[in-house]
Amino acid sequence: MSATGPIGLSIGQADDATAKSSALDNCQKRADTLPQPPKCELYAVGNAVVYAQGHPPMPPPPWVTRDSSIERPLVVNDIPLMSDVSKTNVEKNYVPARGPKVLALGPFGGFSFRFGQENADEAVRRVLELCGKNAGVSCLVVAMDNDFVVPVPMTLKVVGFFRPAGGQQHHTRIA
Repeated sequence: MSATGPIGLSIGQADDATAKSSALDNCQKRADTLPQPPKCELYAVGNAVVYAQGHPPMPPPPWVTRDSSIERPLVVNDIPLMSDVSKTNVEKNYVPARGPKVLALGPFGGFSFRFGQENADEAVRRVLELCGKNAGVSCLVVAMDNDFVVPVPMTLKVVGFFRPAGGQQHHTRIA
């Protein structure tokens, strides 16, 4: 993975060394197309994190609690904290993608998403790790497939995440 988003994956290789080399090469090819290409680094082999900087910031489990009383269809323009450019990226790449898919949001408007994953649990873990690595703090899963899974205010402006003193549970702070 790279610091600014491009990633590379490799599956079904003959051995770990080939998988590592292939994933790094795939990532770097994507990164090299950017105006300021970041360096790609190995993050995980299988489900084992091997990233030199350790595990990224993660929220405490459970990472997602499904509640039909707060879930509603994802409307990209309703995603809080996100820039218009980022919303266009989500509309173009996340919304039409196949599931399982998950969208995570960082407290400063950064985001990550993953789609076409093996299952929802893997998608959640992977997106939270990537978002937390990029944000430097734990992120919040805001959508699974094409539904919001957290309450998103319609009449008030979200200005950040609220974390009570001594607690790490995510709450959306509104003003």
